[in-house]
Amino acid sequence: MGLELKDMRDLAAWQMLAAGCDKTKVLISWRHRDADKIPAMMRASRAGYIARDASPAEYLYAVKQAARGTVYYCGQTQKLRESGMEAMNFIKNLDDTWLRILYCICMGYSNKEIAMATGLKENTVKSYRKKLKSITGCRSVAGMEGLLDC
Repeated sequence: MGLELKDMRDLAAWQMLAAGCDKTKVLISWRHRDADKIPAMMRASRAGYIARDASPAEYLYAVKQAARGTVYYCGQTQKLRESGMEAMNFIKNLDDTWLRILYCICMGYSNKEIAMATGLKENTVKSYRKKLKSITGCRSVAGMEGLLDC
């Protein structure tokens, strides 16, 4: 299956699918532009994950593992998984300022609005935001929202 399900948010769609298909084996093929969604998907769904540009041999192995009921991660997914673990540890240890900025980002605030909400300078907010993106690997608001679910 591809990562997207028409007219549904990814995570909600996968939770419904997993709830309704208890014995079904799932192998999720993902595009690099969706990489920020993968850590949250992994927490929500027991499945195999493979990047769409993986080799044919890796796809064959992934399908065989899924058929056995074994969770499989291709090399690219494993790297995301490891960086996701680092991101979760980072998020769990954030102080109040970091958390306020993260919540403001998830609410769609601009840097200027975050600066007003937190009492920081706009350049300081830009620095925080840049560091968050660098550490977590999340490039979108959806990815940041996934971090708050940790």
